[in-house]
Amino acid sequence: MTDGCGRITDYLRLSVTDKCNLRCRYCMPCEVERLSHHDILSIEETSRICAILCDLGIRRIRITGGEPLVRKGITELVQRLSEIDSAPAIMMTTNGVLLADRIDSLIDAGLKSVNISLDTTDRNAYARLTGEDALQDVIAAVDAAYSSGMRVRINCVPIRGINDDELVKIAMFASDRAIDVRFIELMPIGCANAYEGISSEEVRSTLTKAFGEREWAAEGGTGEGPAVYYNLRGFCGRIGYISPMSHPFCSSCNRIRLTQTGQLKPCLYYPDSADLRKMIRGGCSDEDIKKAIMSCINNKPAEHGFGSSSPDHDNRQMFQIGG
Repeated sequence: MTDGCGRITDYLRLSVTDKCNLRCRYCMPCEVERLSHHDILSIEETSRICAILCDLGIRRIRITGGEPLVRKGITELVQRLSEIDSAPAIMMTTNGVLLADRIDSLIDAGLKSVNISLDTTDRNAYARLTGEDALQDVIAAVDAAYSSGMRVRINCVPIRGINDDELVKIAMFASDRAIDVRFIELMPIGCANAYEGISSEEVRSTLTKAFGEREWAAEGGTGEGPAVYYNLRGFCGRIGYISPMSHPFCSSCNRIRLTQTGQLKPCLYYPDSADLRKMIRGGCSDEDIKKAIMSCINNKPAEHGFGSSSPDHDNRQMFQIGG
């Protein structure tokens, strides 16, 4: 699928729930209005839409939330997606709290890789940030996923006054294991507007002071997303930076988002979407849905508006759109 700017779209971020077992301060308010069961796409509806998208050219599907592992039937969904004829790579982003005990069944179902969110290695700080004393469960998930042979990446969002003194410790997860540790610039969405993110350049400066300037050897991204990776001599894994604010990657954006309510969003920033839930429940054919998808992708904006004064933006929280 090619959009109106000539960019190929082959990567789907699939949100399967708005629920989460944590309350990270920069992501989800303590009190939220829940979607009803009817509002959310069923496993069968999700599978059908994903099959249509894959028939149009989607080759990678990343399952997100909320927290995807709280979604009932998530293993069945992974199995259904892995059985789509074009055999897309099935990946997941999770907070890791529920992952360790499920890793084997998810791998058997077809999950190929996992990104685990981890913003601090201090137990008390983790509890303050997320509302739960669950750090040891996340560490166990990292170990279990890595031991399984699955590709593992750790996602960290650097935030001023929250975890700026933890970045070196988090980077050390890549020291003796072939794990990618990625530092992702905070995006001003919902609750995150109350916090100050730290740029990739500042994070890199911090890590350079800890590990030495001459130790860095630049390496390009893997084609699976916008991260730029670096090899640190002596480390088994890599350090990656995702910089949507300081170095927007809109010109090479290859992704589209499907929310838990069936809205196909061509851009995270803008509210525009195609209501595929309405179409699928209204009895539309696969061909009708394909036409709506292609129209949505063709109208994908050239760039996001984060950092601008544009009032035309999606005002929902990140967990409501899909991480």
